[in-house]
Amino acid sequence: MKINKSNTKAKGYKIIEKQSQKTYTKGEYERLGNRLRTYDKQIDIPLEDLEILQTLRTSYKTPLSEIFDILQKSISKINKSAIITYRIKRIDSIISKLNRLPDTQLPRIEDIAGCRCILRNNDEVYRLKDLLEKELFIKSDRNDYIANPKPDGYKSLHLIVQTKDKLSRPIELQLRSEKDHNWATLVEITDQVYNTKIKELGNEPDLGKMLFLLSKGFNMLTKEELIELIELIKKTDFVGKINGVFMNNSIKVRKQWSEIERKKDRNFYLIQVDKDNNSYISSYYNFTESESAYFEKFKINSDHNIVLTHIPNARFEQISKAYSNYTLSYHDFFQDLLSVLQKLVKTSFGESKINDFCSHFELFVFIYFEIAKLQVNELFVMQDTKCKSFKKEEWLKDIDLRLDKTVKKRQDLFSDINVNRFNIFHLVISYKKNRIWKKHAESYVESIRKLTDTM
Repeated sequence: MKINKSNTKAKGYKIIEKQSQKTYTKGEYERLGNRLRTYDKQIDIPLEDLEILQTLRTSYKTPLSEIFDILQKSISKINKSAIITYRIKRIDSIISKLNRLPDTQLPRIEDIAGCRCILRNNDEVYRLKDLLEKELFIKSDRNDYIANPKPDGYKSLHLIVQTKDKLSRPIELQLRSEKDHNWATLVEITDQVYNTKIKELGNEPDLGKMLFLLSKGFNMLTKEELIELIELIKKTDFVGKINGVFMNNSIKVRKQWSEIERKKDRNFYLIQVDKDNNSYISSYYNFTESESAYFEKFKINSDHNIVLTHIPNARFEQISKAYSNYTLSYHDFFQDLLSVLQKLVKTSFGESKINDFCSHFELFVFIYFEIAKLQVNELFVMQDTKCKSFKKEEWLKDIDLRLDKTVKKRQDLFSDINVNRFNIFHLVISYKKNRIWKKHAESYVESIRKLTDTM
């Protein structure tokens, strides 16, 4: 999709350099925001207006870097393994926010630049907030969505901060637990895969209800809610659709990552998802180079989902967890769902409820083999990929870890559903269990055979 260039021929890096010499007043940015609301589609936006907006975005470079450094030092006192990133809001996200909030002027948007911290739990989130209050000026902490979740289930602590002198541009901090982060990315993955706008509009009742139930956490759901959740997952074919996209991307993104990691000192990452849910990742040395690449990609593919982020010395695990909604290669949701199904299968077995047992066990087995296919597929490709031996070892370790988790869940479940030979219900359940397992196992073997034939 091409952007209207309106007789302007400047391209790429030169645009960014030219912008760095040009400044705009608050009034000029306000008028730009008003103009951006008048365009029906992003394709209609003149290049001159996009360049002004890009100037505003890149003007956050210095305050964002300063606050990120303070954040890194503070978080190291709490959890050195926490994931911390920073980014400047995507062009399409800024335009979308202007349209959603018609009374908000462009220069007054306070989350154009932001940092995100993913910590183990909410206790760490609030401890970090206490430390930051000593180092930064907290302009606003009214958006505590942990204490007061959004109606759709979103949880995170949002802070608007400035340096202590209060002279820097405002920066948004998003502090959240791993559990709440996984849920938030799952919402965006759902929108990407199903081509919906649940995050913005919340207009998909089945998917919306499913995600709302997931936001509560499996351990907080009643038995009735768990049953409803499982039915919604099956009704929407959620596991099959999501894993189909993951199968397509897991190999591609991991191979790209093995190439990226050969290049030192590249801590800026641009991840792009096209309309067919294909993910691409590239890396850059510095802010200017990476922003120039982002702007060029946006002009050419304004209908793609493109994010640019900074993660110092990133590992693939960090990238895939922080931006699973962009890499579209793996998500902890599947392991969590297996754990829930374990409980439901054991409960229905103990209560001799044959139909419930078959329903829950079938979904458990389906997910089990879907995860196995994903990891075995990676294993085949990893062996043929040219990269340094220690990178292959890291990749293999990731595969083994995920497979071990999955296999252990299956072993634990099977040991807990031992058949009582004097219980007719258990004998029927055993027969059905073996049929379900055989059906999915045969399908799995066939898919692996096809895979090896193409290698």
